[in-house]
Amino acid sequence: MKNSLILFVMLFSINVFSQWEEVSVPTISGLNNAFFVDENIGYIVGGGDYYGSPNSTEGIILKTTDSGNIWSIIYSQNNISLNHIFVIGSNIYIYGRDEVSQPLQIISNDNGATWSQSTPSFNTNTMYFSDDIIYVFDFEETTTTIKKIINNVISTIITDVGVFGVNHNELIYVNNLFDTIYKSSDYGQNWQELLAYPDGFGGNQSTNAVIKPFNDKIIIHHTYPNHTIFSNDNGTTWEINTDDADTDFTKIINETTIYSVRPNNIAITQNLINWQSLLEDNTQKRNIYFINDNLGFVLGDNGLLYKTENGGVLSINENENLEKKIKIYPIPSKDKVQLEIPNDLQVNNLNLYDINGRLVKTYKSTERILKVCEFSAGNYLLKIETNQGNVTEKIVIE
Repeated sequence: MKNSLILFVMLFSINVFSQWEEVSVPTISGLNNAFFVDENIGYIVGGGDYYGSPNSTEGIILKTTDSGNIWSIIYSQNNISLNHIFVIGSNIYIYGRDEVSQPLQIISNDNGATWSQSTPSFNTNTMYFSDDIIYVFDFEETTTTIKKIINNVISTIITDVGVFGVNHNELIYVNNLFDTIYKSSDYGQNWQELLAYPDGFGGNQSTNAVIKPFNDKIIIHHTYPNHTIFSNDNGTTWEINTDDADTDFTKIINETTIYSVRPNNIAITQNLINWQSLLEDNTQKRNIYFINDNLGFVLGDNGLLYKTENGGVLSINENENLEKKIKIYPIPSKDKVQLEIPNDLQVNNLNLYDINGRLVKTYKSTERILKVCEFSAGNYLLKIETNQGNVTEKIVIE
């Protein structure tokens, strides 16, 4: 047991404190977006400038089969920009702009063995994906619309849209007058107008704004000025927190976590209030993509690719005082682990990961006796997300 604990500490230190590692890729084109089928197989598309317009670099598609350590080029074409990629079964859908900056669509129906190229009937600047449905933020002559693509069939689901977001069956949008928010829980079949609209969120804040629903919780992040706005009661009341740093791109991961791509910097909040810088250097970053809470990538100019296996967070626990409040025993354990959490802490998520960062079980947030007898003997990480921050604790199963 002593040797296994020593090994665990060594592995734990590597995973938690390595933070971000630069990965070599066989291209100098800018990298724009990523899509992973599972934790091993993934794709990256690139080409063009920071704003998604084509330039003299190649439009490229990269593929990995080992969680993003080694990448190979499976498609390239001069003077185009490939900005979005989605994979549904054996079908790969690529969207971008051609050499004269017109919308471009490249599709493979055989896992990338062959490709067909065409001009889509919609704008490809802003797109979303959830539950095998592609959503398009399209600009028409007199209005903005959201269209969905299912089995290559395109249909319009809403019009007059200012900001849009999706999370599985939940769709949400701000109208283009920026005075009303609508939400659907059935993929856009029926819509409900929310009771209240957040103060200070108007058209001037829509450029880099994102919105995402999580049942009764709704999160908005916007710039000019930078604010995080959220509601815990389905839009009846709103709370606003100010973030003074510049933001070019924001990705809402879950109910408490937002990543922000900023000039020469990546930042994170894990409580919607306090922000922590994760990756500061002189490189120009374009996007951030996470497969799960731990495994993620930062994409940038000139083939820039960073990888993290611990969420990019520098230390295991962001709040040492919070760690002292939570007790976990016994360690090591054979069949169950018990938690002692004070009443002033509200647990939002309770996830168990193996030492490689793979999620192995999600417990109910109210559980305090966690069964672990179903897992193989070894070392694990229990991540506890609360209303006061996050704590990751070591667990050893015999």
